Parts: sequence; C-alpha cells; structure tokens
Amino acid sequence: MKKLFILLVLAYFIIFFHIDYARGQTYEDKYNLNFRIVNNIFHGWTFDANNSDIRFNTDTTDINKPIKFLQTERWGFREKMNLNMYSSKNILLPTLSDSLLKVKIFYKSNNIKSGKLFVYSLNKRMEISRTDSICLQNNDNFREDSLEMKSKDTRFLFFRLQVVGIDSTYTENKISKIKTTIPHEFSINRIELEIGRRNVNSLPFEDITALNLDNAKILTLPPDILLTEKQLSRIFGKITALGETVHGSEKIGWATTEIIKSSVLNNHTNLILFEQPLLMMLFFNKYIQGSDAIDDSLIEELAKMIIGEAEPIIELTKWLREYNKTAREKVNLGGMDCQYEKNELALFLKDYLRIINKEAHSSAVDSIISVLDISDVEKIKNMAKTTLHIIEKKRQELTCVLGKDMDFIAFYLNNLIEAEVTNKNSYYERDWRMFKNTSFFTDYLCKPNQTVVISCHFGHANYQNINIPFYKSFGYYMKKKYGNDYVCVAQTVYQDTVKAQVNKELERKMLPLPSSNSLEAVFSKSGVKYGYIDAKEMDEIVKLRMQGSHHISTSEMEKYINPRSQVQGVIFINQ
Repeated sequence: MKKLFILLVLAYFIIFFHIDYARGQTYEDKYNLNFRIVNNIFHGWTFDANNSDIRFNTDTTDINKPIKFLQTERWGFREKMNLNMYSSKNILLPTLSDSLLKVKIFYKSNNIKSGKLFVYSLNKRMEISRTDSICLQNNDNFREDSLEMKSKDTRFLFFRLQVVGIDSTYTENKISKIKTTIPHEFSINRIELEIGRRNVNSLPFEDITALNLDNAKILTLPPDILLTEKQLSRIFGKITALGETVHGSEKIGWATTEIIKSSVLNNHTNLILFEQPLLMMLFFNKYIQGSDAIDDSLIEELAKMIIGEAEPIIELTKWLREYNKTAREKVNLGGMDCQYEKNELALFLKDYLRIINKEAHSSAVDSIISVLDISDVEKIKNMAKTTLHIIEKKRQELTCVLGKDMDFIAFYLNNLIEAEVTNKNSYYERDWRMFKNTSFFTDYLCKPNQTVVISCHFGHANYQNINIPFYKSFGYYMKKKYGNDYVCVAQTVYQDTVKAQVNKELERKMLPLPSSNSLEAVFSKSGVKYGYIDAKEMDEIVKLRMQGSHHISTSEMEKYINPRSQVQGVIFINQ
C-alpha cells in the first residue's frame, strides 16, 4: 500500500508539472522569439534552401546569449552572406483589440549591405491583409528598431528576415584573382510583440480549441471496397487533388490507390497525375498503355525512387494496365512535377528513349540520345535547345515512334528553355511548373465529360501556400484557372509509419502522435475508421499535422489552416 501511495504521488507530480508547463508556455517559448539555441538546435525558424553557406552560434558578447549568423569559412574563402530565414509557421496571436501592434527587433550587424525584417499580417482566412518591414542597419552594439501596424482582423503574423553582406573584393594571386570577402555578421537577440502596453512575448500561449465534431456530418467510407458514384459525387470535382498531409504514409498511399480505382470505374476518370517527375512517369504511362518495352521489373525499380511506399503505386500501375486492355477509352498516368536543375533529361529521358528505340531503330531518336549526355547544369538549356531542334526537324519520324510522348517531351523542353535554371533549389517555382504541367495534360488529354485525379502533397494542393504565405500554391493557380471544377481534398492519418528522409537516407519512422486539439486527434475519437467531412462543417481555424519528404518533430509539423478557404473537405484514416 505504501509503495502504491508513493507511485500515485509521483504520478501526480509528473502530471501536474506537465500541465503546468503546457499552460505556462509563452509565445516567446513557442515560437523562439528570443532566438536562443537550445540543446545545440535552433528551432522555430526555417532557412531558405538557396542561402549562401551560413553557420550560426551563440553570441557570447551579450549576457542574453542571442544567436549570431556568419559566413562559413573554407580555405580562407568566405562567400558573400545571403541569408533568408522564415518563421517556420504562421504565428497564432492572442485575441487582439483594435489597437496598434508594435513589432520590435533587437540586433546588431557588421559589414551588411542591406537587411530587412518583413512582417506579414494574416486574417482568419489565412490571407495577407497587411505587409510592412523594418530596415536593418550596421551597428557594433545591439540596437532596437520597430514598426507599428493596425491589428484589426489580425489573427496571425509571419516573419521573413533577409540579410545581404557587402560586395566582395578581389585579391591578386600568382595564378588568378581569388574572390574573397570580409566577415559578414548578424546577431539577433529577440523579436518583441506589443499590443498597447502588453508584451505578447511573455503571455501564456493561447491555442485554438479542438473541433466539436458532429458524427452525423461524417460520410463514412468503406475501407475494403471501392467507392460508389454517389460517394464520389460528395467528395470529388471535375479535377480533384488528393492532398496527402504526410508524404510517405503507407495508409494514405493505399487509400489513394483504392480511391483512384473507384474514380476510374465510377467517375469517368481518364487522367491520373502524381507528384513525380513528368519525364519519369513516361515509363509508367507507356507501361499501362500495354507496351512490352517496359516490363514489371523496370516499373518496380523506378517506383523505389519515389519518396514513400512503392507498393501502392506499383499495384495501381499494374491494375491500370489490365484495365486499359479492355477499356473503350484508355486511362493516362502522368507526372506533374519537374525540377530542371536536376537534369531530368539525362536522368530519365535518355534511358526512356533508349528502351523505346530498341525496337524502332530510329536515327532521329538516336540523334536525341547522343545529345542527352551533359551533366553540367549550366549547359542544360543548350541541350534542350538542340533536342528541340532535332524534334522540329524530324517531327514526322519521331511522331511515328513516340506518338503523343513526342508532344509531352516538346512541351517539357519548351518550358525548360523559358525557365530560369540554376544550381539552386527551385522549390517555390515548382508550384507554378506543376500548374503548367497539369493544365497542359488536362487540356490535351481530357474530354469535357472526363475527370482528373491528382495525388500530391497537401501543401501544394490546397488553395493557398501554408508554409510561406506570400508564395502561391499549385492549388491557387488551379483554382484561379478552373474555378469550381478544381477541388482539393486533404488526406490525414492518425497513426502510421512513414518513409522519410533522415540525413539524406530514406528511413521508416513512426509518426509522432498529434496534439489533442488537432484534426487527427479529433477524428480518432469519432469512432469512424475511415471517413470524409466537408470543410463547411469544420471551424474557421483548425490544426493538422504536415510532413514533407523529411522527418520532423511534432512541434514543427503541425500547421493551422482555414478549411473553408483552403479545401473542399478532409478524408481521414483511423484504421
């Protein structure tokens, strides 16, 4: 009995202090507005993929131990600082009165050419309502600069910090001129938010309340049989994007496969697009059209390149091949993605043409293959122009060999030539490219009575950009062109293992459990194993778990959305 009493007391203290900590967490703690490194990790902020090579450490010149950003030095060379950093999520503010919101930044900098803190005010619809910025100056000592903006209708803030170092100098060397730069340094102590005389940073964090779910509003879906035409009509539009909130989820992957089969059989779907490279998916489409040049083993090998589960897409591809054997109008399977800087011409197109030409023995195809050997990113455009010139010169012969694929390849080449291609990451240009690819395939392949199903990440598919509000999502462009014909349906899962990148390697990881007020947690308590709920039946602001190709912790992966302005509805999986 005494041991039991001690255990109960210990449990009480553990629970008490856990709850007390949760209640006591401030906005400063939640969003790292004081810019501290904790356990050697700088959390709460995201670095742009195209930054110069930058390192950070604790600035020991100040008792508050702020963070200092500076260039990485290698062999005496420092690259010019180009720092772009974002708050990793929209900052949910406490309920504000209609007064001025003051944003203050405490910082110092050295050898900076330009610097700005951009402040974006978002309303409850997650739309940018106001934008302002603070110009940052060189100063050896910490200084304070600020701005004031109206807080009316403000529900979220988003920050972007941009710092550029002064221009480089050149030093004479016996061999050549060597580009060198003097140290560029930027230290930031904190960003402080004030409403009237209230310091928001130190206020207890106020999260949203959990959705009060009415089970009568849920459309229960069968987990083991295909969806009917009536069920699909409740969920789908003419062009439907199934937006997976978590890349690499096995449960979402299999659910997507079964939904697509249902739509092919019961919803006149003749075009399916995946968030995969356009040129890679030429192999898959050729396979489902019945070509013997592409065999099962090649499809299985290519599927392993996909971040996520290979089995669902392999099973779907084989099913579509069988379906097309007797279909009056064959289904097409394509890719909506492209990243030109990865040289997809050499990575995919060269091998594809080699395989097709084993039987065709076309000299025109051989001419293209001979061009596709350049690995230098700077020369990709020249390679594309040469390839396009061959296509224009020998179009008739190539059409006989490649059929519709020739038009797909020419479309890709023209877009590549028009695009800016660099060694840098083009993540935020991808949404525009995805839209152009999807629009092309839809207009080229679909008749008025036919429908399209797209499988991609929810961050792309929804009608706004969830991560960085001033960029446009793929779904934004689709909605603008196709209006009500385009719908996004989010797909969530409560518990699952996922394939994700960890230190550049794909590993299977267990998804951390979501917080108790997230959509996933609310759905898990509904008793419904597999279902759909329309956006109009949800609150104005909800929270859900989002993960891309890289594994991240729970605190960083939950995002706020406004369902009524961003999605048609949500499919949830609890089984």
